[in-house]
Amino acid sequence: MQTTLFCILIYFIFFKIKKHLAFKSTRSYYYPRILVYENISDKKNSKYITPQAFEKQIIYLMKKKFRFRKLDDAIKKRQYKSIILTFDKGLASQYKFVFPILKKYNIPGLFYLSPKYQNSKKMTEHNIVEMLNSRLIEIGSSAMHCVNLQTLLPAKNVIKEILYSKIFLEKKYGIICNHFSYPLNIYDYKITQVVQKSGYISAATQDGKSYNKNKYDLFEIPRIKIDSDVSFAKFKKIIKNGKL
Repeated sequence: MQTTLFCILIYFIFFKIKKHLAFKSTRSYYYPRILVYENISDKKNSKYITPQAFEKQIIYLMKKKFRFRKLDDAIKKRQYKSIILTFDKGLASQYKFVFPILKKYNIPGLFYLSPKYQNSKKMTEHNIVEMLNSRLIEIGSSAMHCVNLQTLLPAKNVIKEILYSKIFLEKKYGIICNHFSYPLNIYDYKITQVVQKSGYISAATQDGKSYNKNKYDLFEIPRIKIDSDVSFAKFKKIIKNGKL
C-alpha cells in the first residue's frame, strides 16, 4: 500500500514538473529572439558564417513556424515565436550574400551602419539604396565611426557620434533612423541617455538573451550574436532557450 502511494506521489510530482517546464518553454516563446550577424561570406575562413549555413538557419526557423518581424513591430506588440534579424557593420558581404536570401524568402532585416566607418569592405551607397528600395530592409545607426564611445572625450564627441550619424543617414537616404546599436557592444548609462535624447526609439546590445520588455529597457534591448562558433546544433538550442 505504501509502495503504491509512493509511486503515485512520484508520478504526480513528475507530471507537475513536466507540465511546468512545458509551460515555461511555451511562455518563453513570447520573448522575441533578436539575432545579430556580422561576417557572412563564402570565403574559406573559420571566422565567417557561410551563406549556406545562414540559409539553413533561415529554413529551420521557417519550418519551426517562427515569424520574421521588424524591430518596430516587436517593440509595439508581443507575438508568439518572433524572430528579428539584425546585422552590424554594414559589410559588403552582407549585401552580396545576405540580402539575396532575405529577398528569396521575403524576410525583413535591420542593418546598423556607421557612415564614416573606414573599412574598404563596407557596403556602397548604391547597395544601401537598392536594399531600402526592396522595402524589406531598415537602416539603423551604430555611430559615425563605429568606435568605443566610452573613450571619446570631451563628452560632446559622444553626442556628435550618436546624433550626427542619425542626421546623416536620414538626410542621405530619406529615411527615419529610429534604431541604434552600441558600437563594439560597449555602453554605459550616460551613453544610453545620449542615444535617447538624440531621438532614437531603441538601442541594441549583444547581451545574448531574448527580449523580455518587462525586464529590459528600450535602450538596452538584448540581441543574440550568431557567429561562426555557433554550430547548427547550438543554433537550434539557442532558438529553443532564447539565450546563448
